[in-house]
Amino acid sequence: MDWKVAVLVSCIWSIGLATPQENGVIFQFNRRKSTTPDPILSFFNQCNRGRGTCVSECKDSLRVDSEDCVSVWHVCCNKEENDIITFPSRKPPTLPATSSTTSKPPTPKYTTPTTTSTTEAPLDENWTPPDCGVRQSNTEVNSQTIEDTKRGEFPWNVGIFTMSTNFLGIEQNVFHCAGSLIDDFVVLTAASCVRRKNASTLMVFAGVWDVTDEQEKRQIRKVKQIIIHPNFVTSSRIYDIALLVLEDKVDFTPTANRICLPDIGVSFNDSYCLATGWGVTPTEKSFEQIRPILKMVELQLVDHNECEIRIRKSLPFNVRFKLSEVFQCAGIEPGISLCPGDVGSPLFCTIPGRPRQFYQVGIFSWSESQCGEKAVPGAFTKISHFRTWIDGHMEAKQRGVNVYVPQPEDSSEDNSFAAD
Repeated sequence: MDWKVAVLVSCIWSIGLATPQENGVIFQFNRRKSTTPDPILSFFNQCNRGRGTCVSECKDSLRVDSEDCVSVWHVCCNKEENDIITFPSRKPPTLPATSSTTSKPPTPKYTTPTTTSTTEAPLDENWTPPDCGVRQSNTEVNSQTIEDTKRGEFPWNVGIFTMSTNFLGIEQNVFHCAGSLIDDFVVLTAASCVRRKNASTLMVFAGVWDVTDEQEKRQIRKVKQIIIHPNFVTSSRIYDIALLVLEDKVDFTPTANRICLPDIGVSFNDSYCLATGWGVTPTEKSFEQIRPILKMVELQLVDHNECEIRIRKSLPFNVRFKLSEVFQCAGIEPGISLCPGDVGSPLFCTIPGRPRQFYQVGIFSWSESQCGEKAVPGAFTKISHFRTWIDGHMEAKQRGVNVYVPQPEDSSEDNSFAAD
């Protein structure tokens, strides 16, 4: 077979593979846990401005060539010996290290998988992590809009990805849902996000802000165990809560830190609440379901009875709906809401008397109104209802529960703008 024809067919197939799966977007990644630059990623980034060359797998020396590529699976080399297109199987010659950047890319493209790797920055031994739940910005939030966050502004947010292998044998990750750090080994998320998943297929991205930026400093960790609440019911989303235990610890940094958890009975009457996530906004609705930059939206907590009435009125045929006490509702403004791509994302409210420190009040579970099309609140799993369950599993894993308890104000370190 003529190699150009084979490559053209492979290019067409690779375009077809770069479509959303499992309500997410495919992102290719390299499973390295290193603070050094990824040599394959470095090589690829210098190849035709990051686009690579449409040639087959290399057996001998590598080179940067000129022909454009339509898929990041193609490589730069000077041999066309196979019909298989893949990354080099060995390290390329010495190349300049890739530089890290925190700038927002001009135009995200979802039609091509994005190569990512663990690009962890060296730890600063002189940096002391602040208390749990500390926001890394003083910027006022516009309550009438959904806005992009700043990098590291809410450092407890993590992305949960699933791993898969395409027909070329290349491992990819698909953005699946969101979660939040409550400990350097434990992530809190929705059971509906990780049900029917094997821990070995999940990866947690801590410190991630822009899911399209492969050079962003983030920490990638494998999941060792999934703990789903035993009373979780798929149809009703009741008890929609799960813990992910990681194989390796997440280093607390200016862009990766834990959120505080409230005790039973804490009042948020005088607090303002925010939600974050990578789900598309109501004005961005598309088949892709996610957006590149972590967003934030201010949401008003809704009384349980009012929420039940509003949801009941939105249902057809006067269904006699009963809202479980394990849910906390939030958000009644049309267009100011979370969307299906935000499942597992945190709802958090200011700690009374501390305007820049937050308790996680809920985990986004479901909404009768798709992306806030109607004035119907979203339903969040109420964290305070499950505090005893969380503490029990943390203690069983020999993890301290004080890590997500806010410390007295006089002992709290102020490192709040290290990521700005």
